[in-house]
Amino acid sequence: MVLKLLLILSLSLNHNFSSILGNGITVKLVDSNSSAENIEAPQFDGGEEAFSKYITDRLSYPLLLVDIEMEGDVRTKVHIGKDGAVKGIDILQGFDPLADDRVIDLIKKMPNWTPASKGGEPIETTVELVVSFTLNDSLRNFVKEQKENGVSLEELEKSLQTNIEEKEEKEEINKEEEKVVVEEKDSSLNRLPEFPGGKKALEAHLKENLKYPKAALDMNIEGRVVFNLTVAADGEITNVVLHKGLYYECNEEAYYLIKRMPKWTPGLKDGKPTTMQVLLPIPFVLPK
Repeated sequence: MVLKLLLILSLSLNHNFSSILGNGITVKLVDSNSSAENIEAPQFDGGEEAFSKYITDRLSYPLLLVDIEMEGDVRTKVHIGKDGAVKGIDILQGFDPLADDRVIDLIKKMPNWTPASKGGEPIETTVELVVSFTLNDSLRNFVKEQKENGVSLEELEKSLQTNIEEKEEKEEINKEEEKVVVEEKDSSLNRLPEFPGGKKALEAHLKENLKYPKAALDMNIEGRVVFNLTVAADGEITNVVLHKGLYYECNEEAYYLIKRMPKWTPGLKDGKPTTMQVLLPIPFVLPK
């Protein structure tokens, strides 16, 4: 029965996850200081359209609220510091704790803005953000189908949030890779450290050597453990720091697996081997 539910859940996510994110959600951004003289409003990288996409790509309508036919707005005041970072969030109008917390958590993780300025100098400011949750037939039908298939909405929510977290981890890893600026003409002179043989060799190494903790298997625990590795100029892994954990036995297994790894191919900067940091996700996937 458990395997059947896991299979249904997996299929549901594969076919419907992309359509759930942002479904029924609209975003409105209001500059609180737009009427003030000589003040340039803060800017999210890419403008309001990019900001709306950032929110809807990472936010889902709480399925429990869809099930009980609840809709409404979450209105917040976001404090943007001189450095463009989010310094605080005030709730001006709440909707439901499930939706409110989800919006607040996402705002806290936003990347820095271009700060507001006055006379060419950066200043602290606020913007108002309204996130509207509006029901539609697509959401209603999705929830109805899951219930008819015997899938718990609570478990489905956990899986949806896990998918969002994995997407964020992938984006964070991509950002780490972008820290090494590589021009096409001298790409061989700048690169991140990598497992000897590259990504395919790393995947094969993990598949062959990773041992799934029995307790995690018994409790159907799966997901990713992410570590921040410091790779020295000689390829030695000199520091292993847990970036995002899963189950403690999974964390330990992944840690010791990394400690047993061979030396990596070191990173290069301007053609010279250089100590660098990389994020390494290690997946624990339940056998089918």
